[in-house]
Parts: sequence; C-alpha cells; structure tokens
Amino acid sequence: RLDPSDRLDDEVDVGIGDDAVGVTGQHAVGEFDLAGRREVADGHAGDLEPEAGTALDDVGLRLDELHERRSDVATPEYPDPDRSRVARHGGGGYGIRYVRPMTVWRRPGPGRGRSRPGHRSLPALVVVAALIAAACSDPPSEVEVRSAADPTVATTDPVADPTTTSSTPGRDAPTTDPAPTTQPTTTPDFSAVDPIVAAAIAAEGLNGAGLVVVDRDDGIVHEQYWGEFGPERVSLVASTSKMIAAAVLASLSDDGLIDLDAPVADVVDWGSGNPDVTPAQLVSNSSGLVGLVAGFAYLPYLCQVLPSGTLQDCASAIFTTSADDDDVVAPDTEFRYGGAQWQVAGAVAEAASGSSWAELVEQTIAEPCGLDSLGFNNHWTQLGLDVDYPDAFGADPSNLQPTDNPNIEGGAYTTAPDAAEFVLMLLREGRCGDQQVLSPETVERLLADRIGDVYGGSDPRSNGDLGYGMGWFVDRSTGLRLDPGAYGSVAWLDPAAGYGAYLVIEDRGDVGEALAAALQVAVAEAAS
Repeated sequence: RLDPSDRLDDEVDVGIGDDAVGVTGQHAVGEFDLAGRREVADGHAGDLEPEAGTALDDVGLRLDELHERRSDVATPEYPDPDRSRVARHGGGGYGIRYVRPMTVWRRPGPGRGRSRPGHRSLPALVVVAALIAAACSDPPSEVEVRSAADPTVATTDPVADPTTTSSTPGRDAPTTDPAPTTQPTTTPDFSAVDPIVAAAIAAEGLNGAGLVVVDRDDGIVHEQYWGEFGPERVSLVASTSKMIAAAVLASLSDDGLIDLDAPVADVVDWGSGNPDVTPAQLVSNSSGLVGLVAGFAYLPYLCQVLPSGTLQDCASAIFTTSADDDDVVAPDTEFRYGGAQWQVAGAVAEAASGSSWAELVEQTIAEPCGLDSLGFNNHWTQLGLDVDYPDAFGADPSNLQPTDNPNIEGGAYTTAPDAAEFVLMLLREGRCGDQQVLSPETVERLLADRIGDVYGGSDPRSNGDLGYGMGWFVDRSTGLRLDPGAYGSVAWLDPAAGYGAYLVIEDRGDVGEALAAALQVAVAEAAS
C-alpha cells in the first residue's frame, strides 16, 4: 500500500506479461508494487489509497477502454495464445493501454524469451506508452521534418532521432482518383506517435521501426522512421504477406480466370484430393486443412517451408497426402489460421493463370501500383530455423536463393511505403493511380467477415471478437481490418473512416502487435 502522500510520477510503469500484470513505481529504496493483476485488469487500483488512485487516473491508466487484440501464430513460437496475451479485460482478449512518455517499459518479475545483446527479453510486450501526455506535448526537437520529395533518411540513434515525412495533402493522389480530393482544413497531428515508438525501441532493443499512414483522399499523410529504417529498407514481413497473396488470387476472379467459390478440382487435377475445397476457403483459413496452431513444421506439409522443388509439386503433395487424414476437417466448419492451405491457393493461382507466382505478383499488384520492392521467397529454412527475425537477410533479397516454391502465406518482402501503397489501394476501392487493380466488389469481399457470414466462425483465440475475410482479420468491436506478421509488421485499415497504416519492425509478432495497438489509438485520433 502507498502512503496517501506519495505521488505517482514519470517513473510509474505498467507491466504486462504472461504471468504477471501490475503497476510498479520507483523509490529510493527500489521498485515496489502499486497495483496487482486483478486491479489492473478491472481498470482500477483497488488497493491504493485515494490520492494514489487519483494519480493513477492522471497518468491515463484507463483499462476500461481496452480494445481486444490477438497474437499471430504464424511461426511456432506461440502455439499457445496465452503465451502472448497481455492485460485481460471483460473476461477475455488482448488489450493494452498507456502511461506517460517517460515511462520505462518493464515487466515486474523475471522475464523469459529471446535474448541478444542490447535486447530486453520479454515474452509479451510490456505496456504501451505516451498517448495522453504526448498528445499535449511538442514533438521532440531532434525530429527531422522533410518534404515528400526529400528522400534523405536519418541514420542516427534509433530512439533520439527519427526521420519524419509529414506529407502535404494530395501526395500520391491518383491521376484519376475515384475518391474526393477536398483539401482538409487542418494538417493531421501525429506528434503522439514518436514517444510511443521511441519507448518500444528503447525497451525492446529494436534496431528501429517504420510507420506510414495513408488516407483515402490524401494518400500518404505521415511517414516516419527510426534507427536503421528508411523508405528504401526492405524487410521480411512473415504473415503480413497474406493480404497481398489473397489479393493476387482474387484478381484472377476479376479477370474471369477463376471462380473463388468453385472447387479447386475445377482448376487442377490434384484437386480431387479434397474435392469440396474452394479458393475462397483456402485464403479465409477455412479449408479444413491443418493450420499453424498444429505446428509450423507439420510433417505432411513440410514442403511449405522448403525453397526446393516447385509450388505445384508442393501443393499437390499437400492436397493428396493421406498422412493428414486424421487431422483434416470439413471445409467451412473451423477457422484454422495459416499453414499449407495458402501454398495450395498459390498453386491454384498459377494453374489458372498460366503464370508463375512471381509473375503473378508482378503483373497483378507490383507493376500497376509501382511497388518495386515487393517480392516473395521461401526464407524459413534458408537463414536458420529461428523464431526471431533473421538478421542474415540484411535488408537485401539477393541474400536468398531463387525459388520456384515461394512461401505464399509468409514469404513476402517489401519496403514500408510500398506496403502502405497496397493498403491505400484497398481504401481506394482497388485503384492505384489510374489503374483499376481490383474491382470494388472484390475489395469488399476481401475485407468482409467471411467466416462469420458463412459459418458463424471466429478466431478461437479471440472469444468471438475476431472474424476473418480473405487475408485480413476483422475486429468486430472496432471495425478495423488487420494483418499482423510474426516479425512484428502490422497492416491495418479502417474502411469506414478511410485511413490505414503500416508498421514495420524486425523482431517478434507480440512486440509489433502491442506497439501497433497503441499506435492505432494515436493514428485514429490524428486521422479523425
């Protein structure tokens, strides 16, 4: 218990981990607890004296406003979703709130997880920082603000000196823009972003980060980088590949080359192995095949992570094997996230189009949208079987061997601006500049809650609050669409409000998702 005369200050921490949730303070004699698990989860600090409770309110500990979040399991480090669960609220979900900008992200008690020089090991990212106070403060003096035409990238300290592009409205507006182009009366204020990201970088020992925010009418409205990141840095994005893969497949439907609701067997001979499965079921994680929760290296599907062979051979082996018979369920009965069903979807796209996956990505998305950095490979066994981001990639796709068997669900690499341009294309009903890349109807279908609409499904780790479309999670409480990756990249968009964003780090999925959850609040406030 605190003495009523004690006041909370900038040395207050909210620590959230998989076996400890609490609020801690600093004192001359060391660290002490201010509130325990139940008090934090309930949104109040019941054990505190009145004045201390008031001070907690002052720093913005408002857990009653939590939005539920989930943790990606696109790699085997989190087969159990409880491993990456943060503060529980209202009986379930993944939530985060925030404290002051000077707060140090810290988890009370011993941590476990990855360790590397300069990196604090945390199994679940501890708390979020800086929204309330940061929104009222001036941006750091070290921030470099540059025009949209200036490609200069800061290469200084990852925390103290981010590089910012505050784009003037209208940047990247299409030649023929289907959306209104009315100039906003005020420039969006993204000053709350920097302290949030800086706190995460310092606590997690990250090599930097990148954030690009897009608006349906005004294109890229904010672009900011920290540390080693800049607009030309290419990163592996793991499961954030799904939004792109689903769009590539769906584009063939617009071209009349494939029926998303017809059996795969109509396109490929080996489709008879699972004769009722359709392309739409494959990219909504509803095919009934074994997903990633059963394990990334599920032996009957092992070819999905090997760069050898061809995508056609791999998909055929996956779809016709009898080794999975005891594990497969009927399509459109269960949501089974990720896995080899995406390899099958890619191979079906190849067969229907007569083009390789690499050619399809270039023809359908990269070339019409000008996404020069975008590509796919199968890096999972090339750079070491490690759940951490493979530093050996070195931001250079040439460090990977060429492959005819790209990993469809998790093998993409791209720069932050190119990923954000893809999000912008969806906000603009399938248009990149004067190119109609996807029909508005197809975009609507990608973003719809297919599993909820078709069979009343939901992500079983979300207590019913997360649906799924094709390549996108659907947050049923907020309306956001999200595509998180195991290395910490997160794309999100709000179709109703007309904005979206792309966050990239090179670390772990739980770190990126927790950071994105905090940034979603700041971005929404700035974009509104």
